Formats: sequence, structure tokens, C-alpha cells
Amino acid sequence: ALEDIDEQLDKPAVQRALPFCVALCLTSAFVWTWSISIPFGTSWVPTTFGRSGDEIRLPPVTAVIDCGSGKVASHVYTTEASGLPHEVSKKKKAMQLSQNLEAYSNGDSAALDSLWAVVDDAVDIKDGLGEVSALFFGATGGVRAALEEGSLTLTMIQGLEASLRARYGKIVKEIHFEVLSGGREAEYELAAARIAFSDAQVVFGGGNHHLSSFSGGGKSCQLAWGEHPESIVIDADLFGAQRVAAAVGESVAVAWWEKHLRQSLADAGVPRLTGPAVGLTMMASAAQQAGIGQNVVSAAETVRACRVLLQHAASKDEYWASYFALQQAAGNNPYDLDQETFNLVTILSVTRLAVMADSVFEPHAQLVFARARTLPGEEGS
Repeated sequence: ALEDIDEQLDKPAVQRALPFCVALCLTSAFVWTWSISIPFGTSWVPTTFGRSGDEIRLPPVTAVIDCGSGKVASHVYTTEASGLPHEVSKKKKAMQLSQNLEAYSNGDSAALDSLWAVVDDAVDIKDGLGEVSALFFGATGGVRAALEEGSLTLTMIQGLEASLRARYGKIVKEIHFEVLSGGREAEYELAAARIAFSDAQVVFGGGNHHLSSFSGGGKSCQLAWGEHPESIVIDADLFGAQRVAAAVGESVAVAWWEKHLRQSLADAGVPRLTGPAVGLTMMASAAQQAGIGQNVVSAAETVRACRVLLQHAASKDEYWASYFALQQAAGNNPYDLDQETFNLVTILSVTRLAVMADSVFEPHAQLVFARARTLPGEEGS
């Protein structure tokens, strides 16, 4: 029974045993891209949610380290004359920080070397940009889940922050460290979307648009909406879904996955939104795979495009047989996943997008998908 699968996945030991798969996990790269703003102690508030009238001054060169469920990414920004950030470097490495940190805490002194290599590269960036004056280090769903499950403790997290400050404190003036709550991540995503799509009236047509945003990563999905923003976070564990597929087969796993997602959204009490909305991170990846990319489409069109691809996958037809090679050739496999894993993650991710579009948005709601975007009127993104 599908309910039995839910019960098994609720056991922390089972969740911790899930197989490693980065699965196109682009969580939160977009969150940070336009959210750097006013520091408050060891945390910070995104521009969109700042107090009215605050004057925000970004440092000349800023490094951002984004620790998602399956990767660590670095982004380096300069501040343009307009005051907006311009990305000059972006790199990522497949990594599950929660596992690395757990291993380090259990005595593996080299377990964090791959993390420090990413940060070192960002902080030591040259190209005549000048010294990095601020470092933002944030972790999201993977670390959150490990804290909830007990495989990581607050002491381990505090130790990581202390190591970060000891390693870089003498060469970087400002260091900001945070494990984001799901709600805070959702707010950052909405702030980023509203800054990046400040030309929403042009993109979506006339009218006073209060953009919504929705995203999906390796562990959770976030949704934020409203003139006075509200947000929800749902369990959407792709790692768990992969383990279900290995245990009971793909077709049963996909049926369970869709039921689980719909029930999670229903339990969260999500209202029906009329749009417009921006799909971020793995939602944007899934849209690309379904052939709707960065086009403005209705929620109904999104669902149809997803179902077409999922039908190809279910029937294992000629198109699906060539799908992996086509995606590989298009550069859509950044973590070099094997064909079986890539195809399964595609099915799970596209199913998740279809459920979100169908359950949250009215059929006519306008959606657009983006992992990054050039700021309106700017040359950089």
C-alpha cells in the first residue's frame, strides 16, 4: 500500500540511508542571486522584505556560498554603479554537506576539504576585481533535514561556522552564516524573483502584478505569494522517492510520489493562486525538460507539457529511448548522472512540477521558469 511507503520513509534511519544522487539539484542558487542586503548580526534580510526607506549599500565584491541538498555552489558578484549586483563567477561541485559535516564530526579530518576548496576558490578570485569584502554562507534543505533527523546537531553547525570564521575572518571583512529555515528560503526566493522580474508588467502583460514564486530542491519545495508575503514548505524528498523506486519499481513509486505531493499540498492548506508566478531551481529544470523552458505559459499548458513527457517515459517509446542522449548533448546533465538515474530524476521532477502547477494554480495562471535572469536594464545577471 502507498501508505506503508509513507510510514517507512518517516523513519530517520531509512532517510539517512537514501542513495546519493545530486539529481540536477540546483536548489537556492537563484535564492541568493539578488537577495544580498542589510546584515543583521549573523543573518540578513532580503531587499524586498527590508524596511521601507532603508538605504542598501552592497560591498564592492561579494562571495556567496550556496549549500543545497546535493551540491555546493559559489557565486562572486561585483556591485555595479546602479547599486545592483553583477555576477562575475559561478561554480558548483556535487556534494552533500550534511554527510561531509557528519563525517568530519566523527573524526574524518579531510571530510570538509572539498567544501573549503570551493570557498577558497571564491574568496581568492582574481581577475582584477579586488579583494572579496563580504562572504555569505548559507545552507538549505539538506542540512535542515539532517538537523531534524538528528544526524547533525546544533553543535556541529556551530563548529562549522567557527571554522569558517577562523579560516576566512582575517581576509574577509564581513562573514554571514545561516542555515535557512524553509520559510526564510521561500522569502528569499520570492525576493529574488520580484527583483529579477521587476518588469513583470512587460513579461506578463499589463496590470499590478504581485508575483508568486515556487521552487523545488532535493529535499523540499517552497511556495511564496501575496502582497504581504505568505509562504509554505512541503516535504518533497527526491532522495526518498528514488529509494522507493529502487524498492518497489518505477510505476508504483511514481504513483506514490504524486499522491504524497498532492496530500502534502492539501495538508499545507495552500490557496488556489491566479498567478503570475516564477518557477525556480529544479522547477525550472523540469520545465526545460518538458519543453516549456523560459516561455510564459499557463498552468494548464504546464501540466499538459509535463504529462506528454511522462507518457513517453511510461511507454518507454522511441522518444524516451533517445531522451538521455538528447539532454546530454544539450548540456542538461551538469553532474554527469548515468542514464538510469538521470531518467528517473527527470520523471520525479517533472511529476512534481505537474502536481504543483495543477494543485496550486488556477488553469489560466501565467507561469514563467528561470534559474537565472539578466536584470531588466542591466547587462549582467
